[in-house]
Amino acid sequence: GTTTFSGAVGTTTALTSLTTNAGGTTAINGTAITTSGAQTYNDTVTLGGAGAKTLTSTAGAITFASTLGGAFGLTLSGNTGVTFNGAVATPTSLDVTGATNINANVTTTSTQAYHSPVTLGANAVLTTTNNSVVFDSTVDRDATARNLTVTTGSGAITFTGNVGAGVNGALGTAIFNTTGLTTLSGTLAADTLT
Repeated sequence: GTTTFSGAVGTTTALTSLTTNAGGTTAINGTAITTSGAQTYNDTVTLGGAGAKTLTSTAGAITFASTLGGAFGLTLSGNTGVTFNGAVATPTSLDVTGATNINANVTTTSTQAYHSPVTLGANAVLTTTNNSVVFDSTVDRDATARNLTVTTGSGAITFTGNVGAGVNGALGTAIFNTTGLTTLSGTLAADTLT
């Protein structure tokens, strides 16, 4: 079945936590969901209704176990982390605060901004349509040498922190596809760089 949030949730008094079951769809049509604890979406999530969406966990994590899609900007703030286990497709923009685990591809039409350390748990392709991808902190991997491809058309690619310098070692293949500017402010370690 489908679970639908038509309005803002937890904006007056934050929910303790929010968990959806697997096997259906969650439609987030309101503009905000706020919890003090974890938000766990075990099914496919779609962004609908009108306006950009903001999901906030003030003392927990936000986890997407399946795919996430919808043509709206999405801001995520997870105090103890944000995890993408399924592909992210077509949010207008994506803005993430909280230690971020990327375990699938992320595609947006507009910007992607990752304000906290990023860990790759799978090979990942991050794609925008002529817009920037910005990493404000480090980018590392789990125990396997993961590949990272960033494709931005004419958009800039910016790495503020070190890439592949974590305890698990260098990335596998790092590919940066842009006709714009690529900025590396820290070190970069990868088996192959393109």
